[in-house]
Amino acid sequence: MSEAESVSPQTLVTETKPVTQLPETPKPPIRLREWLKVIAHTHSKLSGPEIDTEAALKNYQDGQLTTKKLAEILATLGEKGGFFLVDSDHAAHSLPEYHPKLFPSENEGQVRETRRQAFQKENLQKTKEFLSRVILKRAEAIKALQERNPSLRNPSLKGRIFTGVEVDILGPDGELDIEDEALRQLDYVGASLHRDEWIDTTGEKPTVEELLNAYLVLASHPAVDVINHPIRELPEEEWRKFEEEGNQYFERWREICQALARNGKAIEIN
Repeated sequence: MSEAESVSPQTLVTETKPVTQLPETPKPPIRLREWLKVIAHTHSKLSGPEIDTEAALKNYQDGQLTTKKLAEILATLGEKGGFFLVDSDHAAHSLPEYHPKLFPSENEGQVRETRRQAFQKENLQKTKEFLSRVILKRAEAIKALQERNPSLRNPSLKGRIFTGVEVDILGPDGELDIEDEALRQLDYVGASLHRDEWIDTTGEKPTVEELLNAYLVLASHPAVDVINHPIRELPEEEWRKFEEEGNQYFERWREICQALARNGKAIEIN
């Protein structure tokens, strides 16, 4: 008989001590809605779909929901701690020439030329004043909305709607299309490159160098809180520079981000 055959089944069983079973503690489900605190840059409407006069507030936006409706939805989702919503839209959307259906012409080129004229040197100050008035009227409308709806204005209950705007960067010196005095009266200001407004003002497409210079200026602008979609609207030929001269631009981005951090500002990852 072999050694293996001489081993009885009992000798193969290892004696073990009973393991004390810990009582199962039910793991609370993760409630993502409890983390939903802020929606910024809403592109929402102030009221219905109609586009009205300046006195009634220009109302063409990218978004389809009203700010009030969006706030009501967010209040429902944000069960813990309420919600915060930033009402904002592109400044230039308030211009009558911004969208072809606002302009009495089916000629797209004519519409584009009329828009361009609004940002020419001789008309730019008038355009800034117009946009500033409209944005401040929008802010007044948001404050009035909260006064009429107590549940939308008290942070300790269901939340608050902040006033804001996405202002356009017009050139390498960081010029914006809303006056500083108006921007200082808003809760939130995001600054963005939109190629049309830049070209209409300067006559040239933005370069990487010019854009980074503008961002460095705006990183210290007292009324700007965020730089939005920082490279999305760069021309294709400028994108190639990131591949060819990456290290140089990395150092510039580092300088910009450090300035933003020092001044308590943010940059959108988009």
